Amino acid sequence: MKKVNTKRLLLCAAVMATFVGGCSDKDDRIHPANQGLVINEFKVNIPEDEHRKQFIELKGQASETLKNVYMVVLDGDEKGDDEKPFEDWGYVDYVKPLSGVKVGKNGLVLIKNPEEYNDAADADTTLVNDESIRTYDEDEDGEAFKDGILEHDAVTFLLVQSDTPITQGSDLDSDNDGILELPKNAVILDSVGWEAGGKTYSDAVLVQSASDPDAATRFYGNADSVSQAAWANGDIYEDPEKDDEELPDERLYDTLQASSNLPPKAAVTPGTHNFRQAPFVLLNEMVTTGDRYIELLSNASQDMSGIYLVILTPAAMGTPALTLSLADVSVKETGITIVLDQESDIVPGSAVSSMTADLSALTSSDRAVLLIYSPGETLSSTTDLDTDNDGDLDLPAKAVLLDNVGWGGSSYSDIVVNESYAIQAATRYKDNKMVTLNAWTYGELDSMTYRADRSKNRPEGGSVTPAGTNIPETAAMLVKPVLETARTTMENPDADDVAFWIHPTDVSKSIVIATQKEAGYSIYGISGETLADVNPGNIRFNNVDVIYGFDLNGTSVDLALFTDRMTNTFAIYRIQASAPYIVDITDNSGEQLFDSEELGEDTAYGEGVYKSPVSGKVYAFATQNGTWNCAQFELVARPDHTVGWTRVRTITLEAGDDDEYAEGFVIDQEYGKAYVAQEGVGIYTFDAEPDGFPVLVLTEGDLLLEEGDNGLVADLEGMTLYYKDNGEGFLFISSQGNYTYGVFNRTAVGVENTFLKAFAVVDDTLGIDGVQETDSIDVTNIPLGSVFPYGAFIVQDGMDTTADPDDTETNFKWLKWEDIAEGLGEESFSSSYNPRVSTNRRIE
Repeated sequence: MKKVNTKRLLLCAAVMATFVGGCSDKDDRIHPANQGLVINEFKVNIPEDEHRKQFIELKGQASETLKNVYMVVLDGDEKGDDEKPFEDWGYVDYVKPLSGVKVGKNGLVLIKNPEEYNDAADADTTLVNDESIRTYDEDEDGEAFKDGILEHDAVTFLLVQSDTPITQGSDLDSDNDGILELPKNAVILDSVGWEAGGKTYSDAVLVQSASDPDAATRFYGNADSVSQAAWANGDIYEDPEKDDEELPDERLYDTLQASSNLPPKAAVTPGTHNFRQAPFVLLNEMVTTGDRYIELLSNASQDMSGIYLVILTPAAMGTPALTLSLADVSVKETGITIVLDQESDIVPGSAVSSMTADLSALTSSDRAVLLIYSPGETLSSTTDLDTDNDGDLDLPAKAVLLDNVGWGGSSYSDIVVNESYAIQAATRYKDNKMVTLNAWTYGELDSMTYRADRSKNRPEGGSVTPAGTNIPETAAMLVKPVLETARTTMENPDADDVAFWIHPTDVSKSIVIATQKEAGYSIYGISGETLADVNPGNIRFNNVDVIYGFDLNGTSVDLALFTDRMTNTFAIYRIQASAPYIVDITDNSGEQLFDSEELGEDTAYGEGVYKSPVSGKVYAFATQNGTWNCAQFELVARPDHTVGWTRVRTITLEAGDDDEYAEGFVIDQEYGKAYVAQEGVGIYTFDAEPDGFPVLVLTEGDLLLEEGDNGLVADLEGMTLYYKDNGEGFLFISSQGNYTYGVFNRTAVGVENTFLKAFAVVDDTLGIDGVQETDSIDVTNIPLGSVFPYGAFIVQDGMDTTADPDDTETNFKWLKWEDIAEGLGEESFSSSYNPRVSTNRRIE
């Protein structure tokens, strides 16, 4: 075997050779039939869904017979050991010999399961059936690999020409040094993959805004080997209107969890030619009366060259009523562009791009509004887009239809709004970037608000928002952030949980404590500034909570309590107003919180804290990752002034499947009412007082809500409580799957919370982006200076975005409490609740 450092390989035109030496425009070791052969498209297993419909597609010279070619899929996980060689760097998860296979007349070869894609592929595509491409592979003991034959985790796809056979189960990086060990004279024709926390053996490393790719597609017309620019990738869209068993048949990419270069309407096309490369620009909102406008949504800093806004009417038979080139638009960081009628009085914000045009053709009568990308041919008002007058679009060569919406009798749109009422406005829901009808609400307006009786899919209070963020489908109000924290400078950050600490006498010295998982923790001031980034090392701080007034051998101290997934313990710190702000006082002799065979796996996860107003005892609750288990621990002061813990109650969540574990926890400090969120199931409530009972089993009867109720969807994680006077207030729940926050009234033990409404956190259009995929939230009623005169609400942003669409990490956004309270109909924004002195309301 020959060592090959893939990061130092010289790229020679369309091939990467495995030798060290000179380079020419053509590697003469490649068999003529294999010249130009590349990986063209593939779909891997999708976690938690049906693992069918996987495939690998190649593209080469039409009708050529391949010689000594192997399609190889390498594992890149960092979990490898002697017992699990199939989870090891360089392990050959899959290999398919292709020598003797004749490329299809259309240049395509589709490797698939014999029972799949037989009717979907073109007749000219060569089909290579392989029964091993199935739901699961099996190891030699007959146990199923959870990830299936084509993995979703760290993986490399290699297309190799080799005179020596490559076999499944072999290891092409036996010493795990990241350098391939290929047979002598082997040549890599093409490669691509993603790291997913592990290793890839290619210079083409795919990334996306969230998750790891479900599929990847080479752009039509791009035959460059080992080229990241040749690819678009993403998750496969999970249509909420379809059953789980239908998901394997889904072809559309999810535009919100994808590479930034994924075009609109992109879909995998097994056995047929792929989509062309095109910019990501969508129709976002339009108003056809009064101050007319058409709003667009794109990637930040998107190049708008070659993009045209077109209005068609059926009567004109394809001749545009409006053709507007967008080439001169300079898109800003919000990605919002508004095209205003020349008579409009709308004034866009400073972070929104704008242009004016004559929009008199935009009316509520029969119309189709189109976005067309035509890089090869200029479109004008005389361009005939229906050359045969059959009612179907005839686009120029190489042109792409990016988005379209039509109404009335329009025949030039495949997304047609056909209602009895006038279409005075249409709005794409916030964060729904799919080119489908259910992405839209539309109808007649009463001023700026959709009429309830004359509109479709209208959320409560839904209004048009010119040059602003659109209404979410499941939320009744929008809230804009006023601050955001800087990203931590520590390595491998992952901002997760957050907790306020209020100084006892000087609010200006209050701080916010946040976890960064493997990167440690961050401390912020009340203006959002970073005071400290600290990584203690060999830790994974998942959640954090603050405890006021803990009796440490006669001294009252405030504590920050973390769950450490690495050590399976609590990490307990004393809080102080000056640097270093928190000091470790953990009793390190304490037992692990849960039974775990391997540190870092199935260990302490979520948490909540409770200082009993009945007994004065301080408790910490914890959940166990990967299980249904929870537990309640009493925190105990040790003689050496450290703090340890003693288990007082085991809590089991009975509802749900094995992989539906709990994380979110919050406890009402006055009523002693505990809330715990189980992913995939819902929110349970129970009494936080242990009362001497060592075991508590929570069943469906203890559920406050099931996942899906009130528009709250997976995952339900972060929760927090706002304490009003007289025992009233609000319970907030993060609905991670649709980027909203459900609001319930706060109630006593044994009394059900009722749902009030949901809200979303949106771009402020001045430079602070909105929020997606929130893990954690926290709120305080305490005034924090002039910016937060009535308190603040903090949310974790799982996709903090910048002007660079590929730059998405995590941070925290800060909201004014009054902005939320006003939307909840509150007349007073103040509360006298003191987090240090909780009233015992259990006896009232």
